[in-house]
Amino acid sequence: MKPHNRNRWKSKIDPCFDKLIKFYIDSLSQLENSSREGRLNFPDDFIKPIIEKSGWQDAYKVEDIETHKDMFGYLNKTGILHKIDINLIFSAINAFENPEEILKICSEMIKALPQKESQQFYLKKIQFFKGHPELKPTSSDVQKDNIDFYSMILSLFVRYLFEKVYQDGSEIVNDEIEYFKTSNAVISLLGVILSIFSQIANQMTLTELKDRISRGDDKAVFKAVTIDKSFLYMEEVKNRINHAQLSGDNVFFSKLGRAIASNPLKSPAQHGKTYAVLNLFWLMGLYKLTNEELYEFLKSCGLIPPAYPDAFQKFVRRHIKSVYNF
Repeated sequence: MKPHNRNRWKSKIDPCFDKLIKFYIDSLSQLENSSREGRLNFPDDFIKPIIEKSGWQDAYKVEDIETHKDMFGYLNKTGILHKIDINLIFSAINAFENPEEILKICSEMIKALPQKESQQFYLKKIQFFKGHPELKPTSSDVQKDNIDFYSMILSLFVRYLFEKVYQDGSEIVNDEIEYFKTSNAVISLLGVILSIFSQIANQMTLTELKDRISRGDDKAVFKAVTIDKSFLYMEEVKNRINHAQLSGDNVFFSKLGRAIASNPLKSPAQHGKTYAVLNLFWLMGLYKLTNEELYEFLKSCGLIPPAYPDAFQKFVRRHIKSVYNF
């Protein structure tokens, strides 16, 4: 009988990708086990600069590149990233629609990876795409036929950033804190935190909750305001509150009040961390794994996924594949 190989995933994705996942899981565990149970705790001198920024209430869905430039600026200011790294990152972003150029930039990023096996994996992928021009995308639109190309780019990009941040151990000084507080970098962090809270607590992103609220789902309202009170400013929520007030719907207000007062991570979902990992890293290559390979990969990272095979397959199909439908 052929022995079972628990590391087959290493032939399909970066063989050191579990290093990044373990770090992310450890960060999730620290949030989940915090005595504040998911309540934000920004110092008073941070709060005014945050609420004075336009759009801070939609921090979780920020897609404006200028906002994230401030975060890269902060990483550069603290020495976590050097200027040349910043230039390399934005060169990659600007070259997103040019497959030949972005592959050249990827070669530079590969050199920064300390593990030889990861370097070999990405170099092999680059050579594959160079030898198969028909598989290179002709536009920046991610489609089913070019998902493997962009998956490789995204995986390398994140591994590259992780290695730069992970290797830094310098102490943050006052002027760096001031830059973080007054720039849009703090909005990027706020968005990430709120999004993670929702994924751990609800096995659902805030964007998904917002979509359900727009379709009249009261349960989504309660889940959303537990994570982010600014959902109360959402037009559909204001309309629902007005309707409840005029109709005397005390049940709605009772549930809303409990939701507002609740701690986001007081009762986290059983498989919230598994969902958070799959949701964030799915397009970085996890979609390539079979159910068995994916299950073994998650276990090797320290997670306890739903029972294999039936419960696990149902979980992935319901929460992940239904969203990333390709």
